[in-house]
Amino acid sequence: MFAGMAFEFESEDAAEPEPPAFEALVEEMMPQEESFLSASQPEEPPFELLVGAEGKSAGEAENEFTPVEMSAGRSQLEDTDYPKSPPWVDPELEAVEQEFEKLAGKMKQPSLAREDSRFPTYILLTSRKGLEAQYGVQTAEIVVKEMANIAAALQSSMPKWNAAVFIPDDADQMKLIGLEAIESGDPWKIKLALADYDQTLAKRGEMIGAVLIVGGPEIVPFHRLPNPTDDADPDVLSDNPYATLDSNYFVPEWPVGRLPGESGPDAGALLGQLRAIARRYGAGAKRKLSKLAPSNWRSLLAAAYDALIGVQSANFGYTAAVWKRSSVAAFKPIGEARHLRISPPEATGRVDGRKILTAGLNYYNLHGLIDSSDWYGQKESGSRGDGPEYPVALSPADLRKNGHCPQFVFSEACYGGHINGKHESSSLALKFLALGTHCVIGSTCVSYGSVNTPLIGADLLGFAFWKHIRAGYPVGQALMQAKVDLANEMHSRQGYLDGEDQKTLISFVLYGDPLASREKSPKKAKGITRQRAHRVVKTVCDRAEDEQFVPEISGEMLRKVKKEVEIYLPGLENASVLINRQHGACSARNHRCPTGEFVVKNAAGALEDRVVVTFSKRVEVASRTNFQYARATLDKEGKMVKLAVSR
Repeated sequence: MFAGMAFEFESEDAAEPEPPAFEALVEEMMPQEESFLSASQPEEPPFELLVGAEGKSAGEAENEFTPVEMSAGRSQLEDTDYPKSPPWVDPELEAVEQEFEKLAGKMKQPSLAREDSRFPTYILLTSRKGLEAQYGVQTAEIVVKEMANIAAALQSSMPKWNAAVFIPDDADQMKLIGLEAIESGDPWKIKLALADYDQTLAKRGEMIGAVLIVGGPEIVPFHRLPNPTDDADPDVLSDNPYATLDSNYFVPEWPVGRLPGESGPDAGALLGQLRAIARRYGAGAKRKLSKLAPSNWRSLLAAAYDALIGVQSANFGYTAAVWKRSSVAAFKPIGEARHLRISPPEATGRVDGRKILTAGLNYYNLHGLIDSSDWYGQKESGSRGDGPEYPVALSPADLRKNGHCPQFVFSEACYGGHINGKHESSSLALKFLALGTHCVIGSTCVSYGSVNTPLIGADLLGFAFWKHIRAGYPVGQALMQAKVDLANEMHSRQGYLDGEDQKTLISFVLYGDPLASREKSPKKAKGITRQRAHRVVKTVCDRAEDEQFVPEISGEMLRKVKKEVEIYLPGLENASVLINRQHGACSARNHRCPTGEFVVKNAAGALEDRVVVTFSKRVEVASRTNFQYARATLDKEGKMVKLAVSR
């Protein structure tokens, strides 16, 4: 989807370095990384948990909410069918754990007391029935064998990990581990089977450390979660629930990745993705046997040759011109402003594909459409020059196989992670995977971001993700911690998660191996940790609950809001306008929303005084009619305290 924002920058030519004036402006705008989040953000925040009133002491106010490092808060749900807190914490060991916490405090490492110390197991998850329905019985068996090869290779190269193939609808396999097979491919039943397996692992001192889903949505379906925002998406496709023990799906407890393959009966893409992972872990195991093997010599010589001819390049960033400032901020952990390409003037054919494929890390903040394979740029408001307002910035055809590919790709584009019914020729995410990219992260639906700093939504998630990648974390852990950072930061600013916060957390998915790391040896990557307590978040709903509760704002106030928003989203005279009040206790009478399902009490006393004005406007992009959105949050005085725009 699309949204416009305008800043007075001169767009640099593709072949020219950033003008000095722009560099000075960038430095003035961003004195330090942490300012992208907020002025109060700690320099290196710990892996924090969010707790609600239930995790507070008796002396604290019931409606107070504070991000803290740890608490034993539990999910506030009416539904009791979901798995509860894990049973491995023996009450008789509480005294020992308290002493351990004291010791961890004396060592100035309180996180040691919070982390689950069980042996991590890498779960390769698929559906036997789903595989056979899409590929046939024979090919399904080949896929399962390739999964077993990954498990064996991982255990050889990473001795601190166990690995297991888990097929919850395979009666024979489930019997071996003492569990009942599920009878359908319902995603919630698969999730509950994972929780049961975690409890089984606990009996022998193990736990789920990471999950790799093998197969696209036809094999292991996405969860269809309620859409927390007023836009065109009927629901939100998500893998988040596969990362938790209970129904709190906003903040994962362990990393989850997915190997999607392609739509249709040909398993070639999926088998290629599986074998590439097995080779990477197998190569790690072989290094231990012979560091001077001929194959290693060949790799070293190839790397030396690439360096000699200048194949290796800086990390690559690509943004629509209208949100250049927020893109520079999100990209800063891994790249300088001069390495961020702009569209327009950039367009298909003007970006050096070699620079894209040889850069280790790729960041994209472009437009995306549900029914298009391309990503698009957008002109700044009031910019001059010929050419379309939304030029094609990147197409799958622009990425030609040349023996190189980025390790990780993060895209903010709307539908950048939407793969239902698609192939590598109709999806940039699948095309990157086909070229050998280890992991691609994108949104399955409409995504929202910033118009400036401090960052929000997809921009904030991207910034935090790249920061953790730079710190050396595996990609799944980096994304998981980025989601925790986003939830903590927005709770700190607002006291709750609003619609676009919620949608960002659940819509961004990871395609690829969640244990993939920038380190050549998997053993050198920072470890994955899992916390022993469940996280509790506060959510609000800003969708229309009941006609009688629709707030009224004056015509003058609406005109002021339009004037501010029109800078970033021109043409509002033809836009549709929805005005809703934020509320923490939603009955969900005429809609589905996470807040209505969670029944979480509102933590902010002044919340009912806030309204959200949603502007939606039709735009023509590549001969397609689409919508772009701007969501303005107003306080009781009518001041705009937050503006989110669709990508």
